[in-house]
Amino acid sequence: MSMLSVKGMRCAHCQKSVTEAMEKVPGAGQVTVDLEGGKAAWTGEASAEAMTAAIEGQGFEVVK
Repeated sequence: MSMLSVKGMRCAHCQKSVTEAMEKVPGAGQVTVDLEGGKAAWTGEASAEAMTAAIEGQGFEVVK
C-alpha cells in the first residue's frame, strides 16, 4: 500500500472529492482516504506522482 499526506481536507465532501479523483487514476486499486489523519492510500500500481496530480487537481496540497 502506498500513502500520501494531504493538507486541506476539512469535511466529508473533501474526503469524497479526493477519493473519487484518486479512483479515476489508472492502476489506483483500492483507495482509502482518512479525513482525520490527513492521509490518502491506495493498493494499486499507480505512481505517487499521478496520485499527487489527482489530489492537487481537487485543490488540496500533498505534503512531502
